[in-house]
Amino acid sequence: MTNPLFSPALPNNAANLSNTAQNKAAKGDNANTTDGLSSERDALLKQRAKEFEAAFVAQMLKHGGLSEAISAESGFGGEAFASLMLEEVATSLADQGGFGLAENIYQQLRSKEINNGE
Repeated sequence: MTNPLFSPALPNNAANLSNTAQNKAAKGDNANTTDGLSSERDALLKQRAKEFEAAFVAQMLKHGGLSEAISAESGFGGEAFASLMLEEVATSLADQGGFGLAENIYQQLRSKEINNGE
């Protein structure tokens, strides 16, 4: 029985992404969007843009002093806890729409993918 909490990581570099798209195309399993971009690739671009926004927001919060505020009186291990909490807050913000950065990054990546495909 497989663990429901475990899910294999998505490929995280350009070579793996293009290989994944090529493998799906070879199988005939490649549903395209109206622009010729595979729906899998489109979803992956959205996910990566959201991940980037979360990392960016985490850095903004860290440099804004939130990390120190969280760990100020937390004692031993407080800094580690604060950094984990900061990452979760940033991820939550990005998942709820964030600052719109993910959408802009996604649009840029998508247009670049479409232009490279032509």
